[in-house]
Amino acid sequence: GDSIFVQGQFQNANELIWELDGEIFAQNTPNIWLSIADTGWHYLELVAIDSTTCNVMDVSGHGIYVRGSMVLHEPITQVCLGDSAFLGYPEAQPEAHYQWIPSLNLSSDSLAQVVFNGNENEEYMLLIEHGVCTDTSYFGVQVNAIQISLPADTIVCNAELLSVVPDSLTVDANVQWSDVDDFSNVLSNEIFYNWSLGGFGTLYAQAQSMGCVAMDSMHVVVLSLDDLLGADQLVCQGDTLWIGAENPIASAQYLWNEVPQIISPVDSSDVLVAVNESVELVLHTMVAQCNRIDTLLVEVTDIAQSGIQITANPNTVYEGDEIQLSVFPVAESILWEGNAILGSATASPAVLVPDQSQWVYCEVKEGNCAVMDSVWIRVEEWNCGEGTIFIPNAFSPNENGENDQLKVYGVDGQTMSLMIYDRWGNEVFSTHDPDAAWDGTFNGKLLQSAVFHFVLKVNCGQGREYQKEGNITLMR
Repeated sequence: GDSIFVQGQFQNANELIWELDGEIFAQNTPNIWLSIADTGWHYLELVAIDSTTCNVMDVSGHGIYVRGSMVLHEPITQVCLGDSAFLGYPEAQPEAHYQWIPSLNLSSDSLAQVVFNGNENEEYMLLIEHGVCTDTSYFGVQVNAIQISLPADTIVCNAELLSVVPDSLTVDANVQWSDVDDFSNVLSNEIFYNWSLGGFGTLYAQAQSMGCVAMDSMHVVVLSLDDLLGADQLVCQGDTLWIGAENPIASAQYLWNEVPQIISPVDSSDVLVAVNESVELVLHTMVAQCNRIDTLLVEVTDIAQSGIQITANPNTVYEGDEIQLSVFPVAESILWEGNAILGSATASPAVLVPDQSQWVYCEVKEGNCAVMDSVWIRVEEWNCGEGTIFIPNAFSPNENGENDQLKVYGVDGQTMSLMIYDRWGNEVFSTHDPDAAWDGTFNGKLLQSAVFHFVLKVNCGQGREYQKEGNITLMR
């Protein structure tokens, strides 16, 4: 279809004939414009004749190849929404020039192969110039926008089963459900899923169509609003304490009953309560489709009103003696604080074996109320034994007014027994009277100078006994 200019060169010719493929198409013109419609090889000849010299003739020929321009319609390229794709030819033709029309969403407008990055269907024309001819290729791109959309994250109240259906889904797409985002554990391939709540909190779904995949997820919080306030509370009169919902939910609305004991805003998950008397608190909880009313009794305990009483029996002892400690009334928690408490310090009665005078404290707790009292324990110095009880080791009953009698000193108010024996074990004197004395006689007769053996026993009280043995010298 292109036209070329052909110029003939000759001498002494007076007649010219142009032939193309053996057919005359021009005469007697040295130059022609040639346009060939058919592709392939063609042969062009110029015949020059000199009729003045016996029709001398000369012929010059030239081969011409006519190349047709190619028009190609390439297959439509399928691409998923958000993905990229290659368009064109991986290998560029030598000395060819490329031009993409249009160049929208293409990585280049002058390469043999380009990258498409678009979100809508497009059609492109690629012009390939070879210097003589221009080839044309057409490329189409179809963007497959697959879609799946699950319901929004939500909160449900005491639910066990939830049927989930996609809000939107590409027609004829295959659906998979899973509890993990990599879909390594496929739960179902149905278009809906019956979700047993409690096992996990996030559900994943993916749709597949035309080689493309879309995914969405939904998270569900299952609310269990059972017993938000817990057990009733026992407190001391005059206490101030915070009371609130267990594990409060940020999106929930809370409203307490208006009573004088609540001294903070009532539209919060917890309130400050000043307890001057027992009061019932009511909490209304509202979240999503869940509504619940809970009550809590804040009760002033008896021990806070009547107090406690500690008894120590006895409260005055000698070192090492036992004291029984008791508290009234007996509550759910008792704690004794004192030195040398035997056994449990959380029971009543308790046993104390003090080694010194001290205050003994007892804390009685009922609920959140703790009341403390104390009792003074006196430990007296031991006055029944060595250092306080004395018996001489010799005496001289010669009626000179000095050491004429033998007696026990330091026995004050206790009972005792004193027995004295001669060297043969015969009892020569005995008494239970702390004030009695031996004058050195036996059966009314004076005993001669000798060494005697004595045994002294003193009842010190509290089950204790002081005992001493030794020798006594009688000197005349």
